[in-house]
Amino acid sequence: MGPREQMSNFKPINDSTYNYFDKIDIEVPSALKNEFKKIMTEEQVRYGHFVFISPTKIKLIKLD
Repeated sequence: MGPREQMSNFKPINDSTYNYFDKIDIEVPSALKNEFKKIMTEEQVRYGHFVFISPTKIKLIKLD
């Protein structure tokens, strides 16, 4: 599966949370929202660092 297919599996839940593959919710803090949106529009590729909030929710804490 290529990057384009993977990006289509992100579904917005609200302004700061996305669901990925109907399995996990990803919370994006406001400080990282603009950078995350660039990734979503495939303008750039970045690595993300996350922490678990619950078994079905993670929070983005850093982008490299």
